[in-house]
Amino acid sequence: MNLKQSQKMVELIVSEHATADLRKIALYSQVHWGQAASQRYKHLIDLARQKIVENPYLLASRPLKSSDINLRAVNLSAIPQPNPQLRVKHPRHIIYYRIIADDRIEILRVLHDKMNHKQALNTAIGQK
Repeated sequence: MNLKQSQKMVELIVSEHATADLRKIALYSQVHWGQAASQRYKHLIDLARQKIVENPYLLASRPLKSSDINLRAVNLSAIPQPNPQLRVKHPRHIIYYRIIADDRIEILRVLHDKMNHKQALNTAIGQK
């Protein structure tokens, strides 16, 4: 996925772990809250991805301690939702991503806020 950032293209890579996370979130949302709610949640995730590409250091994100990668996280609850018809009242997921270069960002995981993010992130970046 390529999105524009101040006249330059930024490559947004979605890891296999994050892709699996997104599939699970979509399925869970559809089964428990219906198709419309699932679509609203997907829209919010897409908004967050767009905001990350526009500014990887956005105020809603926070750096995470890591010795070898520029790792950040943004909680979906911190993403502005301008369209009230698509609003998600209580988003509970956090997008974990790393800034590889000025023009490359990788989403590592999309995790529920109650999950053990440290273990899941270590799996995603190949650490023990």
